[in-house]
Amino acid sequence: MQLSTITPTPVCHQVAALDTLRALTDWNERYHYLLDLGERMPSLPASRCQGCYRVPGCASGVWIAPSGDALLFGYLGAAQCPMDAGLMALAMSVYSGRSAEDIVAMPPRFIDEAGLEGRFTHQRLRGLCTMVERMRDLALRCLVEARIPVGGGSRAERNEKGVRVLRFRAP
Repeated sequence: MQLSTITPTPVCHQVAALDTLRALTDWNERYHYLLDLGERMPSLPASRCQGCYRVPGCASGVWIAPSGDALLFGYLGAAQCPMDAGLMALAMSVYSGRSAEDIVAMPPRFIDEAGLEGRFTHQRLRGLCTMVERMRDLALRCLVEARIPVGGGSRAERNEKGVRVLRFRAP
């Protein structure tokens, strides 16, 4: 079983994976690129692959856990299937490293922009959509726990140094 993780990245690098994928004109190259994205994700400890992080609706085992806080939100993920790991890495490159509010407000347009529909089975695309839905749901839960209204002002707590933070607790 291949277990992988991706952590928050600076915003300027987030769409690099999507831009690279779009620049490849041959679909065999795109498939290999997605497989490479999945392989390059650092390892996630198997102990983090708990039932509460499992993403239902994926053909293989897929787990997504929250990372960071409401201001800089990200994900840790694992997938048993190399292609699922690659699709998850692509989605995480789009959504990680943003505020939770931005993630909730961002529809998954990258699926159409990358031309993925029609190139994967219905089940694989449904799994990708389920992964994205889980990512956005985890960001929304973070906002709810932080009592930050979606689409408006921030009331996150401040630590002893005066920095706004909220650490996400596992569901």
